[in-house]
Amino acid sequence: MSVEAPAFRRGPRRVPTDRGRRYDVDGELLWSVTAILKAYPKEGLAGWAARGVAEAVVADWAHLEAWHADGDELAIVDHLKGAPWRGLNRSAALGSSVHEAAEAYVLGRPMPPWPAAVAPYMAALERFLADHEPEYLAAEATVVNRSQWYAGTLDAIVTLDGVPWLIDYKTGEKGPYETDALQLAAYRNAEEIYRLPDGTNEPMLEVAGAAVVKLRPDGYTLYAMRADDEVYRAFLYVREVYRFTLGLGDYRSPDFVVQAWPPSDEVLHRQLARSLDPGPIPTVTT
Repeated sequence: MSVEAPAFRRGPRRVPTDRGRRYDVDGELLWSVTAILKAYPKEGLAGWAARGVAEAVVADWAHLEAWHADGDELAIVDHLKGAPWRGLNRSAALGSSVHEAAEAYVLGRPMPPWPAAVAPYMAALERFLADHEPEYLAAEATVVNRSQWYAGTLDAIVTLDGVPWLIDYKTGEKGPYETDALQLAAYRNAEEIYRLPDGTNEPMLEVAGAAVVKLRPDGYTLYAMRADDEVYRAFLYVREVYRFTLGLGDYRSPDFVVQAWPPSDEVLHRQLARSLDPGPIPTVTT
């Protein structure tokens, strides 16, 4: 089994904003791939949230009764409103811990014993490593596409049977999902990958395809994922929705799309031109 320190590592600084994470690439704040994918429609989200609230009612009934007896309706509302997100935050924290542990593992860093919640997933990762003997070419590396105005941090590029693959670790109970394919397609079509310790960047590594390593407490499953031109084009359309909500307009108000009557000649001309020919998907030049 070849588990060596990868040549490529993260470079540009990640910048949190009130409209999602960005990457500071030579002074330009590029959009994060994961932030862009928040614009992807999630039809099951409402049902998931409702289930989380219902489960909290059953699990926390005694607390709810006590608050109700005290007349503290605000506490009840706040507790139930936040119920789905508490579970999501716990899941995200576990995923982050597993990613950090996996990075330390493949980089050969000394680590204390794994936390109880992480240990089964690391055992699953060790099984994946033993079964497939990958050589890591990149781990937790920042990739950038300046022309399409996005950046992200991929989990790894490894060789499997001598062939380079872009892989992503997932720890959720369900999935993989179509958004995972969009994410991997975005990474695969990056233009640059960053290297330390000097912070230089190089052309993105060519890969044969993309895969998800689904880590579970009882093992793992390796899934091949489509990350071809068709999937990448779909990602760019999602990026345009993201750009509309965050880049062109203000999602907190209708001012961008609601205009005074009568519309100006400029507005009429623009709308007529777009109605006649929507044109190809726009590219970002700012």
